[in-house]
Order: sequence, then structure tokens, then C-alpha cells
Amino acid sequence: KCGEDLAISHNNLGIFYLGKNEFDKAIDQFQHVVAHPGIKTRESMGGLYINLAIAYLRIPTDEHGISTIQGLIESLPHTRQIPEAFDALNKALELDPNSYWARKYLEIVYAYQRSTGEKGKQ
Repeated sequence: KCGEDLAISHNNLGIFYLGKNEFDKAIDQFQHVVAHPGIKTRESMGGLYINLAIAYLRIPTDEHGISTIQGLIESLPHTRQIPEAFDALNKALELDPNSYWARKYLEIVYAYQRSTGEKGKQ
């Protein structure tokens, strides 16, 4: 139970940092959970990987603390961790093949890469 509580604490701290747009700190917290999961459910881990991808893509939060599709579109030209985001989103889909957000983010990033000719790990 202690490992699960610690993983949940790191995940929650990562979410806090996402809300503050402190992406490197959020990545550190989410990577800690990935390295020491403790979380038992596939759904929870799928959500963790989506949050990690949001941090890699540096999607800012709006005034309500939500990462939006528009935020993703605006952040893509400045993102340098697209391959890492692909890995995280694909892991989220592996854990939850029906994940709407993992599919939606991948769709937008693929479209961006096609429109710019930018190559990345897919």
C-alpha cells in the first residue's frame, strides 16, 4: 500500500506542476511513477502516460487548469520532445486501447508533422 500511496503522491504532484505549466518538474514526477509504478490499474497508468505526454508536448493549461486541443496546436511548433510524447501516448493506448485523448493527441501531432514535413518517431 505504501508504494501505491507514493506513486499516487508523485502523480498528483506531477498534475499540480502541469497546472502551473512547470513541465520539466511534471515530467520528473511522472517519470518517477513510471519507474516505481505502485499504481495497480491499467486505467490509472494509461492516464499517467497521457499526462506525461502532455508535459512532453508542453501543452499549457487554460484558466481552468485544463490542457486543451488549441493549447496543443499552439505548443507544437515549440515542442522538442515529440518522440518522447509518441512513446508515452502509444503506451497509454497499449494500456487502454479505447483512450480517446491518447488517440486525439496522436492524430493532431501526426497531422502537424505531415503539414510541416517534420520527422519524428511514430
